[in-house]
Amino acid sequence: MGYLSSFLKGLFSLTFAGIALYYSFYLLDHYSSGIKGFVLEIVLLMFFLGFPFYIAEKLTFGKLGEAGTIILGLIILLAFAAFYKINSEKKLQEKYQKIGHLLGLKYEPEIKIPPQALANPLLNKGFMPSAQHGFKGKYGQAEILVFNYHYEELSSDVNDEYLRTAVVFSLNPAALPAFYLRPRT
Repeated sequence: MGYLSSFLKGLFSLTFAGIALYYSFYLLDHYSSGIKGFVLEIVLLMFFLGFPFYIAEKLTFGKLGEAGTIILGLIILLAFAAFYKINSEKKLQEKYQKIGHLLGLKYEPEIKIPPQALANPLLNKGFMPSAQHGFKGKYGQAEILVFNYHYEELSSDVNDEYLRTAVVFSLNPAALPAFYLRPRT
């Protein structure tokens, strides 16, 4: 009877923790800056460290010992993190597909930056550049490519990551009116 009770507590805790961990990852994704983000990270860190190990202990009736419980707890935590990441990426891609459809552009999760665009100093920065979540197509008279440009810079042993939205378009020069472009400041 004691084993059944422990196992049921573990299953209940697993269900509750699954829901709570999923929304905790959501909160960390959306509120990870400023003092609110710092406080949230501290509170959720204690939650992340406690719940999976409690679940592991209840599901295994405490028979795995301390090391086994820690390993199983880490596996449970990683499984929930992977599930959240996959689910949020799927929702993001669905959102981008709807936006692309509204604009009349084709959505592509991974974009290959055209070689002529890489000649631009703004797109030739950093280490490990990548282009994701892009839209391709014709908009008016222009061929347009809009994408998220991600790159890293290594300075002072600190890894700085940057995410920019880039718009690359080609237009017949005869259709382009004369203009002058200068910095605002």
